[in-house]
Amino acid sequence: MAALEVTHQYRPDGLQHLTISLGAAVSSIAGLQQASDLLACCDRMLYRAKQLGRNQAQLADTSVAWQAESIPV
Repeated sequence: MAALEVTHQYRPDGLQHLTISLGAAVSSIAGLQQASDLLACCDRMLYRAKQLGRNQAQLADTSVAWQAESIPV
């Protein structure tokens, strides 16, 4: 997305183009996670991606005691 340099004149951080920040969560423990818990984890990962500078993805594996991983986009 950043390579496309799509203009975004109202960004609060002063950059003039769009970026993508993503938050995701996975669990390999079938039936032990509520959908609402995974969604809440995705939301936390989204805000973590934004706090770490935007234009990236944060992935949490909830089946392994909250391992989070940065993934450049």
